[in-house]
Amino acid sequence: MSKPVDANPLKDPTGARCAQGQSGPVFFLVGSSTRLFQVRDKCVVPAGNVLFFPVVNGVVRHRRRKLGAAGPANNDFRACAGTVRRCSAPAFSLTLPDQNLFGIAAGKYRPAVADGYYLMLKPLSKGCRTIMFGGAGHLS
Repeated sequence: MSKPVDANPLKDPTGARCAQGQSGPVFFLVGSSTRLFQVRDKCVVPAGNVLFFPVVNGVVRHRRRKLGAAGPANNDFRACAGTVRRCSAPAFSLTLPDQNLFGIAAGKYRPAVADGYYLMLKPLSKGCRTIMFGGAGHLS
């Protein structure tokens, strides 16, 4: 979410930008911001990396930009992040750039929470692979 839309791997239809901002032994694969099946056949994962990706997840951020402003409790946000949750991140600050995924003013937003089902796979052997993942959920 820290990348503008035109450089964001989530909005990259080919996967060519999948390595942008990646470092270390865990490689994060993005899902899709729509319910549509998305093929990203240009993504190259370095050999030996563990793969980590969302099966179904959500992120909710506070509408107020000013840090320290009074607002809803974190539990209210967590309830909105998803009715079915397994991996919950503690409340965090979210710094958004200009032209961000939410289409709102750049700045630091707090609180934000993330919640969902994620999968971590041991490193795959060298070669071309097709990984298909996804899920469905609803907000009540």
